[in-house]
Amino acid sequence: QVLCLPHVQIDLYGDQAVLDKALDLWSDTQQGPVPLVHGGNWMVVDLTGVATGEPSAIDLEGLASEMDAEYETVAS
Repeated sequence: QVLCLPHVQIDLYGDQAVLDKALDLWSDTQQGPVPLVHGGNWMVVDLTGVATGEPSAIDLEGLASEMDAEYETVAS
């Protein structure tokens, strides 16, 4: 896990099963909506809204398109 911006992290996983478990954990969060992008063994999570209450300026949908990955907003 690496913090690449003040409230944006990149996570790398050993395999798809571990990534799926992390997605389940994020989906069950009580923090509110959390936008993220994920690929084969990685995930980018933007916690700007949770941390500041303000919308993020990070274009995760564009990142997902460029990386041929999946964008979603998870929340409980």
